[in-house]
Amino acid sequence: TTSRFEPATILMNTVTGKEILSWGVADMGDALKSEVFVNGFTEGKLYGKRLLLTKKRNIVPDNVIYLFAAPDELGAFLVLDEPVIYPETKEELVSWVVKECIGLTIGQVAGVAKATIVA
Repeated sequence: TTSRFEPATILMNTVTGKEILSWGVADMGDALKSEVFVNGFTEGKLYGKRLLLTKKRNIVPDNVIYLFAAPDELGAFLVLDEPVIYPETKEELVSWVVKECIGLTIGQVAGVAKATIVA
């Protein structure tokens, strides 16, 4: 890849994560296998990168890993409308609804990469 951005976040589904745990030294290398064997996927870190595992296989398919640059290099999170609170009281019950309009931009497409694991 021609990207100059260091990956900061790794995203994969849980099926792919379990598959990676079953790999041997020949598949992933001695250093990574040792780290995973000793620590597993602890504290959401893998090689010092933030690791996100999702159950949503319809969004992140099996054998696909997404890599993202650090948030300050990737884009921006935008608050388009400030939060508004709508309280409601019925007898002794107080409830509320909060509405907010948010968005995000990926300003640097080179900060996103997709990797597919091929058997």
